[in-house]
Formats: sequence, C-alpha cells, structure tokens
Amino acid sequence: MTDQLREDILNGLYLPGQALIQEELSQGYGVSRLPVREALQRLEGEGLVRQEGKRGVVVAHLDPFEAEDLALMRAQLEPLALELAFGHLTKAQLGRAEDLVDAMAREDDARQHGRLNWAFHRTLYEPAHRARLLHTLDVLHRSADRYMRFQFNVIDNKRQSQQEHSALLAALRAQDLGEAQRVLEHHIVDAGIQLVAFLHTHLNTPERTHTRRP
Repeated sequence: MTDQLREDILNGLYLPGQALIQEELSQGYGVSRLPVREALQRLEGEGLVRQEGKRGVVVAHLDPFEAEDLALMRAQLEPLALELAFGHLTKAQLGRAEDLVDAMAREDDARQHGRLNWAFHRTLYEPAHRARLLHTLDVLHRSADRYMRFQFNVIDNKRQSQQEHSALLAALRAQDLGEAQRVLEHHIVDAGIQLVAFLHTHLNTPERTHTRRP
C-alpha cells in the first residue's frame, strides 16, 4: 500500500495540495483504513504528504528549503559512510558500481534512473556494515526521490552527474579517500544548489542567506 501510494504521488496521480481522503483511498486500493493510515504516516515522515488543518492530509508541494536540507544532510552523512566503507571495498563492488554508472547513462526514465543512482551510491556504502547509518541514508533518499525525479526531468544535469560518478570511482580505484570524499560532497552539494536555485526562482520563495555550501 505504501509503495503504491508513493509511486502514484510521484507519478502525478495525486497533485501537490490535493487532499488524500482515507475512505476514498481505502476503496481505491481495496484495503482497510488501517494500512491507509499507516501509509500516510510513513509518507508524512518522508515529506510526501503533510497535515493541513481541517483539510487533513494533503500531498506536499515541492519545497526548496526541504530540498536544501536533504542535500546538506546527505553531504554530511554520505562522505562519512564512504570513509567507513573505504577499507572494505572490493574490486567486485567497484565493478558493480561501474556497471550501474553505465546503466544510468542508458536510462531515460526518471524513476529507473533514480533507482540506479541510489543503487550506485549504496553499493559504495554497504561495505561499512553500519546498519543504522545505511537506514538513515535510505530514508533520506526516499525523501529526496521526488526532487531527484524533478531535477532529472527539468534540469539537464545528467552528463555532469555521470562525470562526477566516474570521477568518484577513479578516486576510489586510486585509493585516494580524500579525493573521493571531495568529489562525493561536491556531487551532492552542487546538484542541491542547482535544484534549490531553480525552485526558488520558479516558486517565488525567498532564499536563505546563510546557506550555500556545507
């Protein structure tokens, strides 16, 4: 139920600001109200829906401040995960990561590209064997998925992203952790800056003055 509702929101079946009525969702998905409530609670935690007074639960709008927060958190935690995994990365794991980069280059669907992108990053962090950290990153990426899909479809940064993925792998193959972390942080932060600037411009929201790069 949660996965299907998430995909339906991300695919535009339910639009930003639209109220999500539990009874209607229960009938539409053929389930009782309990899994509907649980799904809405989980999706609220991911930032896809939010409580809005008497209207109840509504689909959340894209928020440049949330997008910025997600990028800042990822830029802190993912280089840490890479550091913890660095001494345990094998040639086979780097080879799998390279295969995922090649697959991303051929993928034009935003949903599948996002899935491949997180698989690439997660492949590099899994050798750390830090379950709590990986779980936190999983949650962050689920929350960031709608922004990444939007960015893929609206802001053409696919080539830049591919180049940065390749540079990250090159640094890891050269056993240069510092360079790998620098590339990874820049990869996350630069994409975040592009997205946040675009959202501020098109949503006419005031920019924060204290945050640019972590």
